[in-house]
Amino acid sequence: MEKGDLMKFILRKCLIIICKIRQLFLFSSDLQGKNRVALSTKIKSSKLGYGTYVGPDSEINNCIIGKFSCIGPRVKTIVSTHPINFISMHPAFYSTDLQAGFSFVKEKKYNDFLGKIYIGNDVWIGSDVLILGNIKIGDGVIVGAGSVVTKSIEPYTIVAGVPARKIRDRFSDKKKKEILREKWWDKDINWIKENLVFHNEIKKC
Repeated sequence: MEKGDLMKFILRKCLIIICKIRQLFLFSSDLQGKNRVALSTKIKSSKLGYGTYVGPDSEINNCIIGKFSCIGPRVKTIVSTHPINFISMHPAFYSTDLQAGFSFVKEKKYNDFLGKIYIGNDVWIGSDVLILGNIKIGDGVIVGAGSVVTKSIEPYTIVAGVPARKIRDRFSDKKKKEILREKWWDKDINWIKENLVFHNEIKKC
């Protein structure tokens, strides 16, 4: 085998390995197109809308994310909990899922699943954000870096902190209603290019 052919063979094998690794990190998930997911990020039982990307070292689990959303690095979703009213909170005493590799019970005694997380369209989540299960983050929301999101957030709100609290609205109520009514993210991609690329900035709301 000549040197050039050998390099092509090695490159092809490397690409196959990378694809297999990506499949492991994208377990049972649905990517709608034009998505970029960092190699070190894990996505499980989730859906990413068109154009949404996820930064490195994030863990997205049981999450439905809309279109054109921006998920920063090291974002984590937390969809399970522990029973704080049990004598022991260790899963060996209430779960058969073998979280610790063993269990003392034959049937599940506590539902530790918090619920799915819904993240809207055109949402920006900063780095190192934690999001608890069973909440909804509305369209156009901004979540500041390092925040812990413990409750649902109304559309076009800026939140930050531990726990995350409202900082301010992004736009006036009138403008918010107008954007939510139009739902530009559901338009044809050519319409989006023509109407947002050159007319995206809002001078005053």
